[in-house]
Amino acid sequence: MGFFAAALLAVFFAYAAAIASTVESFNCSSSSSGTTCNGLVGYVPANATTLSNITTLFAIQNSLNSLLGANNFLLTTSPNQSVSAQQTVRIPFPCICINGTGYPVNPLVHTVVSGDTMSDIVTVVFSGLFARPELELHSHVHPIGVAVSSPYVVRWLCVA
Repeated sequence: MGFFAAALLAVFFAYAAAIASTVESFNCSSSSSGTTCNGLVGYVPANATTLSNITTLFAIQNSLNSLLGANNFLLTTSPNQSVSAQQTVRIPFPCICINGTGYPVNPLVHTVVSGDTMSDIVTVVFSGLFARPELELHSHVHPIGVAVSSPYVVRWLCVA
């Protein structure tokens, strides 16, 4: 491995360690509104996928490199690298404290496709990272119908 590749790899390992240590110290209280941290969440896909698909699904900032760093993958890892069903992948994301509760800075937006149900969006697409009532609350949708092409806001809580 060349010097440049080794240096880049060291930077990403340091980034992943910084994320992990920041998450542990994040304390969201009513007096800490506006406080931010870098979070990690464990995503376990229900079906086989690729790193590129995961990056797109979670709208990961700094795209593939952030995902590679958070998972200690080599920088040369292809975006088409397969991820097996039930394989945990760490997803990096920024959190902010609002009125004593930590939320992702940028909530995700899932556009409903034909065949999606609210249950599928929660359990299959996003692997249970949030509950159905949270999806209904943040998306302002009726709990019975899922309209194709509707944008659903996806948000989960940031916890230390």
